[in-house]
Amino acid sequence: MKQNLRRILTLLGLGLLTGTGLANCSNIIRIVGPKVYPEAAFNLGCTNKIAALTIDDGPVQPSTPKILEVLAGQNVQATFFAIGDRSKANPDLLQAITDQGHELANHTYAEQTTARLNEPELSQSIAETQAILAPYQDQDITWFRPGTGFYNQKILDAIAPYNYRLALGDVFPFDTIITSPRFYSWYINHSIKPGSIIVLHDANGRGERTAQALALVLPKLKAKGYKIVPLGQLQTDESCQAASSES
Repeated sequence: MKQNLRRILTLLGLGLLTGTGLANCSNIIRIVGPKVYPEAAFNLGCTNKIAALTIDDGPVQPSTPKILEVLAGQNVQATFFAIGDRSKANPDLLQAITDQGHELANHTYAEQTTARLNEPELSQSIAETQAILAPYQDQDITWFRPGTGFYNQKILDAIAPYNYRLALGDVFPFDTIITSPRFYSWYINHSIKPGSIIVLHDANGRGERTAQALALVLPKLKAKGYKIVPLGQLQTDESCQAASSES
């Protein structure tokens, strides 16, 4: 039963089941997600207008610098879920990410479905990425996101030695299947809630669209009173901690 619910949730996350409208998919994910994937963070349930921005699959040229330029112009920091092999190939980009105050997080060594890896491959992928990222960040790497979002007990066991917290997200503007930055902007603007985790992507042509979408949506979110931060800052915000203790 849980496996079937996970398949349904994944379809919702990909925007393939949209009977209630695309903007309402994030509400369904927010409600159903924690029940189907109880170990993962979707929305931290904050009371203040604060949300986390996360960027997957980089760092790569030329799109990561474009994303960083937009974030710097808006004075916004984010969490970059970095791929190990791309990070190893682009140390200057890792340095630029942390120099601008952004947070690094582990997205395994290669872009693939993490849940399909066997245990030795999985452990090696996580360990190699951890070793690459750690020197670039003063604080510990504390967040992990599996490739394609699927996870299982094997993954939970593999990340336990690192004290990683597993993060998915409740605001995913279908940027892996839709190619319109204006749509991403619209979707994020209409879906965001206090405590939301926004998921966008870099690499494979997606980073340029992410940069365009952020240039459109970040001023709108600020006008609505939202503060956009990395996951670590979201987790420690007083309104998020208070909401967690009351739930």
